[in-house]
Amino acid sequence: MKKEHQLILLPLFAACCYGMSVDLSRLTGRLGKIYADKRGGGNPCDREDMPFPCQSSDECIPLKYVCDQSPDCKDGYDENPDLCKAKDRPAFNDLVLFLTKEKWLMSSIFAGKSLASVAHGLTVSQDVDDFASRTGLDQKHTGMLNAALKAAKTGRMKPLIDMGMPQSSSSENTVKYVFGKLLDTGFY
Repeated sequence: MKKEHQLILLPLFAACCYGMSVDLSRLTGRLGKIYADKRGGGNPCDREDMPFPCQSSDECIPLKYVCDQSPDCKDGYDENPDLCKAKDRPAFNDLVLFLTKEKWLMSSIFAGKSLASVAHGLTVSQDVDDFASRTGLDQKHTGMLNAALKAAKTGRMKPLIDMGMPQSSSSENTVKYVFGKLLDTGFY
């Protein structure tokens, strides 16, 4: 085995053996498949009154039937728990823009995790613990995320400022809005 491979594999093996989380996407500089690929050619549903495509068939249903606790797609995709959480959360692309603008969140709370994995996790995770599990967030940073959400819930911004949030009304309002959307959907 080449010496370069040993230098990469030894710390990786040690980290895995001692229960540490390892973000492998950072080693290659590319993201793994953390979210479903978009369908080629856009939405196959051409009727305006039935715009939601079922996953495993060409069937389309009205949006009002999505997450209504009654499966309408043959595969039940319209009642998928991740889909139902994501329906009421900020969109993935909006979260990417938010996290890009609020850089302090990525370094202080999300421990250098990839932007896409954090945005996806915030979109579909049932709660903070599910998010931590999906993204490999350690206990320290999970505690910081809980503290940040609690601060947003109570309206006390000092803990967020202590975590690195700039003292500007635009940052404060944006963070309150996005965290509020997470709070409204049972994330905390």
